[in-house]
This record gives sequence, structure tokens and C-alpha cells, in this order.
Amino acid sequence: MKSCKWCNTGFEVSKEDREFLTKVSPNLSGKVYPISDPTLCPDCRMQRRMAARAERKLYSNTCSLCQKKIVSLYSPDKPFKPLCFDCYWGDGWDPKEYGRDFDFSRPFFDQLRELWEDVPVIGLWLIQQENSDYNSNAFQLKDCYMCFCSDFCEGVLYGYCAEYCNFCVDVSHTLKSELCYEAVDCVNCYECFFSFDLENSNNCYFSSDLVGCKNVWGSHGLSHKEYYIYNKQVSKEEWEAFMNTVKFTSETIKNYKEASLEVKKTLPRRASRNINVENVAGNHLYDCKNATNAFDSHDCENIKNVIYAPVKAENTQDGYALGGTKWTYEFIGGGLNVERTAFILNTANGLVDSYYNFLCTNTCEYVFGSAGLRKSKYCILNKQYTKEEYEELVPKIIEHMKKTGEWGEFFDPRISPYGYNETVAQEYYPLTKEEALAKGFTWCDFEAPKPDAPVIPATRIPDYIDDVPDDILHYAIECERSQKLFKITSQELRFYRDKKLPIPRLHPDERHKDRIKDRRPRKLFTRTCDKCQNTIQAVFPQDYPEEVYCEPCYVNEVY
Repeated sequence: MKSCKWCNTGFEVSKEDREFLTKVSPNLSGKVYPISDPTLCPDCRMQRRMAARAERKLYSNTCSLCQKKIVSLYSPDKPFKPLCFDCYWGDGWDPKEYGRDFDFSRPFFDQLRELWEDVPVIGLWLIQQENSDYNSNAFQLKDCYMCFCSDFCEGVLYGYCAEYCNFCVDVSHTLKSELCYEAVDCVNCYECFFSFDLENSNNCYFSSDLVGCKNVWGSHGLSHKEYYIYNKQVSKEEWEAFMNTVKFTSETIKNYKEASLEVKKTLPRRASRNINVENVAGNHLYDCKNATNAFDSHDCENIKNVIYAPVKAENTQDGYALGGTKWTYEFIGGGLNVERTAFILNTANGLVDSYYNFLCTNTCEYVFGSAGLRKSKYCILNKQYTKEEYEELVPKIIEHMKKTGEWGEFFDPRISPYGYNETVAQEYYPLTKEEALAKGFTWCDFEAPKPDAPVIPATRIPDYIDDVPDDILHYAIECERSQKLFKITSQELRFYRDKKLPIPRLHPDERHKDRIKDRRPRKLFTRTCDKCQNTIQAVFPQDYPEEVYCEPCYVNEVY
């Protein structure tokens, strides 16, 4: 057992882990230079990775090349040089112009941060979009707004980890669904509101853990059922009569949620929710095999300590927001045709035999400690070398990094492109500014200008949507919880009116926090099944107040 140097928790580095590290280590001139054992536990390693990725913070900035106003992940007070999409992918600049020699008298990470500040960065990771400027870390969006880590969507507003969804609002971790609202972890669903963990279900409200259900209200743990209200079977006529009494306001929504929760408390909880899997330990895994401590991933095999791999990953350890990777370690943000790499931040479409790189993409091979390279080979700190020079210099740098304690470690938190409070780490490992700085992270104090619009407190907005006038679009609404200001778009207002939903009283960030908070933490606990008493791995600790069943017991008892 090793002791984590951050939290002092004991953790194991197994023989299989070391074999994996050997396979992903640099192989130069036939000699392997093994990656050192991790010094942090898996949880702290995930926190360190997440502290290098911004997902939901957007700023007004200026393209450093064409000087156009752009939307960017980087606040204007940062030293980075953001570019608009056309300039970044155009021929107006060359990443290798910023190449420099390695200085063996200085730490590696200090030199890397200086390179990052000099090489232009893409303002937003937003590829193949149509009328979808205000989104990031996204691919193939049309008519979408404020969607993050989402792909192949149309008409989605405030989506997070939404894939192949259409005309949904305020959804998280939702796949192949349409016309859903406040839906979390829903797959193949249609018109499902205020619901969690639904699969192949239609017209369901305030419900969870449904499979193949239709016309269900406030119910949980049902399979292929129709016309249920608070887990009780009703007739079609009773269902229609009940629905005719439904009127969505802030107060009634609160009451519906409370009534649904009371029903949910009477039922056992599922230890974890995984579909079509083999030999896995995790939660929300679909079509996965041999996955350990893995969460929110699809079509993966032989992965460990991985969160959110929506596209096939194989033989990958310690990663977040990735896909299309093989034999990859300590990787965050991107993927596709990535193989034999480690310590990578934000790459896409082809990176092989490369280490410690940032924003290197479009078929790079044998690049070390570089930023923004495209179609490059044998580069160190963005400087071009011959194959022989590269294979001679990289081992020397590795030896230097061993002496400084940098080899085998992910990027030092102090060189992150973002303040801790801007990153996804703040969502899952929240810290105060003082706590973050004490742990070596940075912090962003930049405040964006307030909207140039009259302000109305959320509490003054009419509670019933039919009473909301068109001029609500001209106001900035003050969140009743955080006092942050937000606006309603015309597309959003049409959705609320069509579905008879009230105008939200919370800022989109607060609504997102609530959805994330309601999910189980991405952590497994050893406990006993309250039905068969067998030892199981669950997302609920042993002292959780409600009953938790293993998968066989849950299916037999509930479904």
C-alpha cells in the first residue's frame, strides 16, 4: 500500500497497474522508460486532472489574431492568446514558431507553462456547429445554447453531457432523448420531466429507475408499465383526469417532488445502474467490459479510474472526458485515434507515442511537452528535431524530471490554464478560495460585466407561464438563491409556453448544481446487500439510511 501525498489515504499499485504503466511508457530506440508509480490516490489524481479543465465558464474576449470579439473559455485577464475558430485552424500562424530549447537548470512544468502562454489557444472547443456559438467542448450542434460536453444535438438548451438529443432543456447525462426537461441519466426518452435514470420511456414525470414505461407520475422502480401514479396502477381515464388537474408552478413542482420522494423512500435502492456489462465496478456504464472504478461511460473495455467516456475507450486508465483512446494514462479532454500516450490535456483526432502535451491534435506522433501542434513529429517544447535527436534528448529530460519530482505526475495544479473555481473540479471537489490556494491550485477573481438590461427579482416573475409577458426577454433575472443575473432566450420561452412550465427562478449554474447534487457521487463503497447479505460494491455507503440491494435482488424484488 502507498500513502497519498495529498490526503494520506492508502491506495494500492498492483502488479497489473505496473504492467499497464510499462506498456504506455515511452519506448525510444527499443528502450522503455517506465512511468513512475503514482503518488496520489485515484480520487486525488482525478481532482488534479479536473482542475485543468474548464467546461461551463464562458467569457467575452478578443481573438488575438483577427481582433474579432469572440466567446472564450479564457477570461480576458488571463495571459493566454485565444483565437476564433477560423484563425485557430487557419494557416495564419505556426505553432513551431514558438519552439524553444529545453533548459536543464529549471523545472519542466515552469517551462511548459511559459510555452502555453505563448502559443495561441482555441477560444472554444466547438466543432461543426450551426447557430450554436454559446457552447463548448461540443461537436455537431445545431440551434443549441449553453450546452457543454455535448455532441450531435439539435435545439438543446442548457445541456450537459447530452448526446444525440433534440429540443431538450436543462438535461444532464442524457442520451438519444427528445423534448425532455430537467432530465438526468435518461436514455431513449420522450417528453420526460423532472426524472432520473429512465430508459426507453415516454411521458413520465417526477420518476426514477423506469424501463420501457409510459404515462407514469411520481413513480420508481417500474419496468414496462403504463398509467402509474405514485407507484399505483390507474386506468387510462384516471390518468387523463389526473393530468387535467396538473398545473406547473414553482410551488406545485416543489410539492410534486416531495410527494414523489416519499414514495421513493419506501423502495430499496439499486447498488449501481449498469446496462449490458460484464465484469464492471462502477455506475452508469453501458455496453462495457472489464471496467474498474469507472463511471458514465459507453462501449468501453479494460478501463480503470475513468469518468465520462462517451466514445469507445480501451486499455485506458486515469481519464476524464475522453473517447477513442488505447493504452492511455492520465488523460483529460478529447480522444479519437489516440494511442500510447500519457499526461495529455485537450487533444483530438490522432496523437500517438506522445507525452505531456496540451492542445496537440490532427495526427501528431512522438511529441513531448508541446502545445498546439498539428501534423507534427519529433518535437519537444514545440521545437522540431530529427528522430535521432528526439530519441537522444527525451531520455535526458525524463531523468531531469525524475530529479525534480515531475516525472510520472500529471501537470502541476499551479500551471493549470484556469482558476480552480472555473474548472469541473470545483463541482465534484468543492473548495473555498483559501483552501484551493493552500493546496497549490490557482483561483480566478474575474467578474464579467453585468447584462445591460433592467433587473427583475425572480420572485416577481408570474408563477404561471400563461401570465408571463413577452417583454420578459428584455429583463435580466436575479437568481433567488445566488443573486446572479441571467436572461431568458426566445427559444427557451417558446419551450416553457409549449410545455406549460414556469420560468426558472434559479440561474442556470444553480440548476446545474442541483442536478449534479442529486446524482450519486462517482465513488464506490463496500457494503452488504440488505436482501441477501452478500458483500457488494455500491454507490451508497453502508450507513445509508435506506435499503440497498444488489442487482439480482433488486430485479427480483422491484421489477
